[in-house]
Amino acid sequence: MNRRRVEYFLTAAETLNLTETAERHFITQASISGSIAALEEEIGFKLFDRSRRKLKLTPAGEYFYQACRNIVEIEDKYIQQARHISAFEEHRLMVGTSNGFCFAGAGLLLGEYKRQNPEAEFQFVAMNNDALIENLKTYQLDLALTFHLSVVGTDGDCDEILLEKSRYGVLVPEGHPLARMEAVTPELLKNQDILYPTNYMSDAASTLVNLNRMGIFPTRILKGWSIDQIIMTAMVERCLVLIAEFFVVATSYLDYRFVPFQGEMPDIELTAVKAKANSRPEAVRLFEFLRDSVTERPFSGD
Repeated sequence: MNRRRVEYFLTAAETLNLTETAERHFITQASISGSIAALEEEIGFKLFDRSRRKLKLTPAGEYFYQACRNIVEIEDKYIQQARHISAFEEHRLMVGTSNGFCFAGAGLLLGEYKRQNPEAEFQFVAMNNDALIENLKTYQLDLALTFHLSVVGTDGDCDEILLEKSRYGVLVPEGHPLARMEAVTPELLKNQDILYPTNYMSDAASTLVNLNRMGIFPTRILKGWSIDQIIMTAMVERCLVLIAEFFVVATSYLDYRFVPFQGEMPDIELTAVKAKANSRPEAVRLFEFLRDSVTERPFSGD
């Protein structure tokens, strides 16, 4: 059915006056009469009893009026919802993070972007780094927040922004002798039970080389664990956790204290990554915002 004809009919059924109906819709009375006649021909029954001076709905017309009003209301509601979904999709930003780790500095930057762009909608998903790259290249993700991806390689298909640098150190349970230290040395960590969380083994290998060179030998390597799993394991076993400081800032654990390394240990780098070919306006706008923001402030590790 023609939506406009239905709307003319609904107004005529409510006013029972074709002149007033025509005035409400800013058309002639003849056009209203012709539209209703065409609707009646389409549906195969009379809507109005025209045998009297005053317009009156037929019993079928009364039923049809209630049905049409419900249909129009439902249709309007679905149209409104579809418009909302369309607007959400247009401004939605899919952001991937490395295995659910939370990055405090990046969160603050995204919050500032949201404040300046209230229409933006973020959706976060956690996955390993190989999946992050694949989803970036297939445009399932607009942005990835992860460790420096040159370790696993992006084949030059992605752009990276260094968002944050952070010191390495250990989480030490309260009551442990090292919890009173301002910094720890390799000598102090000898014979300690140390957990080392990592997202991918290539990163673990390069970091372990540096650790071993310093005389630090983690007891266990935990690949792909979330920060909560790691801390719970450490709490149960009362061991140390080799970790970057920004993880500790993002998650507050009262029973543990972060103690940085004393000596040569490369900072861990958090980067924002976007596929070069992703030209979605919202994705480009976010990436440019992050790039501009980091040039205006020093890195946390500097």
